[in-house]
Amino acid sequence: VLCCDNELTKAGRESLQERVLMKLNVADRDEIEEAAEITIDTKQIERMLSSGSLIEKELALRYTPMIKGNSEFVHRTLIANLRSSPHSRHQSAAMDALRAAPRALALLTIADTDVICAKASGSERNIRIAAIKLLGEMPDDEQVHLTLLQAIQDARKTQGREAEMFEAAKAISKHSKGTPRLRSTVLELVKQEMPVPGSFGSNLEQSNFTSLLHVVESFSGIYDANIASSLLRLGEDYRTPEAIRRHSLRVFGRLSEPTG
Repeated sequence: VLCCDNELTKAGRESLQERVLMKLNVADRDEIEEAAEITIDTKQIERMLSSGSLIEKELALRYTPMIKGNSEFVHRTLIANLRSSPHSRHQSAAMDALRAAPRALALLTIADTDVICAKASGSERNIRIAAIKLLGEMPDDEQVHLTLLQAIQDARKTQGREAEMFEAAKAISKHSKGTPRLRSTVLELVKQEMPVPGSFGSNLEQSNFTSLLHVVESFSGIYDANIASSLLRLGEDYRTPEAIRRHSLRVFGRLSEPTG
């Protein structure tokens, strides 16, 4: 696929590459890591990156994590393209590729983190989501935590950004286990978003609340009797939308202090 048979026409080659990109775009990290058994040559990646084809360049970025034994090259290549590319697909591809390259992630600098955090509040949706997902895989850091919390605050105010809210919630859940301050902030947001009895808000408000409950489901060893009581009422109310009822009862169990 990387070489793309020379007998193919340009249109045929780009069609094949586009199909591969579609598969890589929906692949999760485990699938990418399984595919990483393939060995790719750095010179081939460099050639594709310098080609005039936008599709070929994106394909090269998404295959870069498959380079073996050269984390410095992977880190340098992906960060350089994240910083310099004017194309949103290339920027999001670089961040997706970084998620699939743990050794390259370990080489991120403070300046790299600044760039990634800035992307999480950018103007283009695919870049914001890629940045939020990447922040979920990065080491615990106050700037990372604050950026994810801000992403939740921004998404909860705007219709059509439910996917960002959900990804930010998943990312925060990965960081919250060892960060009491972050867990406290999330619980405060749950209190703010708690539906009023008999009135469950707009679809956006319901989606936001469910995403926050998803975060709290990952907590352990933290108890809040007031929130637990409110969630139990929601779970027992037949008028409560099904998604909120289900998550409310799960989180009630998390936040209720064991007895006996």
